[in-house]
Amino acid sequence: MTYNDMIDIKALSEHFVENTSKDKEGNKIMWLKIKCFRFEKGHPGLVKFRYTHDGPYSEFDVFQTLDKVAPRATRRTKRSLDGQAIEENDREGRKEMIDKLKEYVIPKAYSSPIPISEAKKKDLLNLCTKGIIPHFILGMKLYLPVKIL
Repeated sequence: MTYNDMIDIKALSEHFVENTSKDKEGNKIMWLKIKCFRFEKGHPGLVKFRYTHDGPYSEFDVFQTLDKVAPRATRRTKRSLDGQAIEENDREGRKEMIDKLKEYVIPKAYSSPIPISEAKKKDLLNLCTKGIIPHFILGMKLYLPVKIL
């Protein structure tokens, strides 16, 4: 893996990810407490998660804007009043978003190798000569650019 293989996920999320703060019931997502994630190929953009290792999953849609995530108390009322219209609009918006995502070219994270300090390069080479890092990696380490301070 080289610097050419690294992609800029932040740019991808800035263009496409709308919601990472509330689940479908309107609850705030507590990221540090999440134990399990589940992603399904048939439901792109839908992230299932839970705060324990067993039990039901909560879910949030990364393509859904926060104004469509209703507060907990009113969400069921809005769905029951006009549930089908909401679902149809969501499907159309999701399909459009997925089509845009397929055409999007993810930018590279780096345009050149990232330089390391002379001390770090020396330590890496030392680990290679001691056999801690395999010798086939040694060739890559010799050509690492060094940052001049």
